[in-house]
Amino acid sequence: MEIVRRFVNVLVFIFLVATSVGVLAVPLRLNRNGDLLGKTLPGNRDGWIGTGTSIFVLALVFAVTHTTRRKREQFLVYEKEGGPVSISTQAIADYLAKLGSEFPAVVRMRPKVFTSGNDVDIIVDLKVKGGPQIHEACEMLQKRVRETLSTGLGINEVRHVEINVREIYPDSKPA
Repeated sequence: MEIVRRFVNVLVFIFLVATSVGVLAVPLRLNRNGDLLGKTLPGNRDGWIGTGTSIFVLALVFAVTHTTRRKREQFLVYEKEGGPVSISTQAIADYLAKLGSEFPAVVRMRPKVFTSGNDVDIIVDLKVKGGPQIHEACEMLQKRVRETLSTGLGINEVRHVEINVREIYPDSKPA
């Protein structure tokens, strides 16, 4: 879908630039009477130039606002004896996402990792199956996230683990 969106954006940009060039070319073909190829056109030379320039500026604004900006990847950096060790926050999030399979109530788990210096904050968005075990499962998941970061990755500076249940499915209906 992303490819289609980019293709359409390129087509719109090309159309706007071609239209602006066409409108800007009109004043070059106007004679003193304002005739172009025997046809009288409304407006004057300055109006055509202003319109063409406006369309070109619109094309530039469109291009700037519709370009995809890549997020700058964040890393958790530790200074070690042999040199710095960097762990991508996305790699940590992917590692934590695998914990969801340990909890039968969890349908989908999407962790996000935020760093501030060497401190880490985790926000986990969940989709879960309904039932009285939701609260307990969330508490256990918080503990499991901290434990996994500590034992599995050596990250002990976990400030905050926030669990957000975004959707609850009926217990009898698989998602």
